[in-house]
Amino acid sequence: MSGGSTRDAVQELDRRLQEKDVQIEALQNQVRELQQSLEHLRCQLPENQGTCAKLP
Repeated sequence: MSGGSTRDAVQELDRRLQEKDVQIEALQNQVRELQQSLEHLRCQLPENQGTCAKLP
């Protein structure tokens, strides 16, 4: 019954892809948070005080 095992394999791959999508989304959120933190820190440097927009 190679048809059944092929279907199972495809379902397993689909499940793994969905897990990877969730992991990628979490990593993208972390990257955005890090970028915001870096921008905030950069704007706290004295040499950047005049060039940074005021952050809330």
